[in-house]
Order: sequence, then structure tokens, then C-alpha cells
Amino acid sequence: MVEDISLTSRQLPPLRARTGEGKAGGAHRRPERRLPLPPEGNLTERAYVDFISARLARQQELLGLEQSLREQQAALETLIGAGMPVVSLPKDVE
Repeated sequence: MVEDISLTSRQLPPLRARTGEGKAGGAHRRPERRLPLPPEGNLTERAYVDFISARLARQQELLGLEQSLREQQAALETLIGAGMPVVSLPKDVE
């Protein structure tokens, strides 16, 4: 489980760099209400829509990876009892 967490943690930074999300949780920003207009030039509408779709797919992959990391961390904390109060038993237990 610890290996999975470290693997997922190593996968996040390159994916954030590819999606343009520099900090943790950056993919959680509010989505744009509408697509920006395509730039003037040699980019067709079809190529522009493909570009936007690829960007959204990378952001979705980033969100899935972040969710997986959080689930793994929660499972590990549950397993070891992180945050649980310390219980001391009385010495005269028979």
C-alpha cells in the first residue's frame, strides 16, 4: 500500500505539468462556462475541438489520480488508526 502511494505521488507532478496545473488541487478550479474562441491561424474548428477534448481528458486523468491518492492515504490512515484517541487499559483486568 505504501508503494502504491509513493508511485501515485511520483505520477502526479508530470501530469500536473502536462495539464498546466502547477499546484496540488489545481484541476479543481471552476470550469469555464464556454470554450474560448479559437485563435486565428491555421487551426481548424475540428483541430481546436480535438485540442480542447485532449485537455479535458488530461484534467480528468489528473482528478482520477488525485482521488486515488487520497483514497490510498485514507485507507492507510484507517489501517494504522491515525487520529484515534489513545486508550489505556486498567492494570487490574482479570
